[in-house]
Amino acid sequence: MEIIGEAANLLSDETRSSFPDVEWRDITNLRILLAHHYFRVDEEQTWVIASVSVPDLASKLQS
Repeated sequence: MEIIGEAANLLSDETRSSFPDVEWRDITNLRILLAHHYFRVDEEQTWVIASVSVPDLASKLQS
């Protein structure tokens, strides 16, 4: 998820605007949390993001 967040951070505004249903800010903020504030990470919430939100993101980006 850190890699996804880093990649999202590097996308152009044009690319981001092509996918208005994607919560880009949430993705980049999650990367910051995981990389720099790991002591505040909720393991259960992280699992839900990994098992539900990441597949949902992949689906949105493929369509």
